[in-house]
Amino acid sequence: MAPPPAVETLLAPVRAAPHQAALLLDVDGTLAPIVPRAADAVLLPGVRPLLERAEERYGLVAFLTGRSVADFDRMVEMPHLPAGMNHGLQLRRNGVVEVAPEAIPFLDTVRAFSEEWANAPVLRTAGIWLEDKGPTLSFHYRSAPDPAYARGVLESHVLPAVIAAGLAGGWGRRVLEVRPPVRVNKGTAARALLAGTDVTAAVYFGDDRTDTDAWRELRAMRESGELVHVACILARSAEVDREVAEMADAEVDGAPGVRDALKALLEVDGH
Repeated sequence: MAPPPAVETLLAPVRAAPHQAALLLDVDGTLAPIVPRAADAVLLPGVRPLLERAEERYGLVAFLTGRSVADFDRMVEMPHLPAGMNHGLQLRRNGVVEVAPEAIPFLDTVRAFSEEWANAPVLRTAGIWLEDKGPTLSFHYRSAPDPAYARGVLESHVLPAVIAAGLAGGWGRRVLEVRPPVRVNKGTAARALLAGTDVTAAVYFGDDRTDTDAWRELRAMRESGELVHVACILARSAEVDREVAEMADAEVDGAPGVRDALKALLEVDGH
């Protein structure tokens, strides 16, 4: 299926000069459908061959994800490509993964917080499970019997403890993310991944609040003249916050819509 006309218009300059363009891609909700347990998520069928083809044609193909390095590699299986994991706190360039220097002083605090809450009875009772991703932690409540109650538990018990520990907390799609209190995010990661390349255009596909950091940074790069063309495209779903939708330049219908947009970018028959 062809992408919506607004998306086709945004993609046209990128498709016209692919070697000068970057494709930046979120993973969950964008290349992979959201599932009750994050560990069960897989790429939408047909996406990986498109990514492999894009790698041959475009100046840069890179990923920005909240997942840990190991979990991201399990899903995407393209460890040679640049990526920002853990919402930008870990960057992979030239095959080497590094933790953002600003975050290093807080890693012991994150580890201690994980140990404190890993087996907390209040989480088990509410159906919340803690995912330890190293530099960050994710408190998932998508599969909780009562998601509204589970979020209340996180708001009243976990979030105050996060603040007291000197860490930062932020909400995603049925998840509370805990991370070092530093200005490192998908936006700073996007800028770092673009540094040293010859690209003049960038398209970013995302679906959540953390992706808006990258959209802002790319637009700032356009305003400064570092990029000529920027397209911020939302993978729409019923769960997307209104504020996130308002930040996008255009929308496609979830991960299948992103797949169609990739086909259009690659001029694959059937888009």
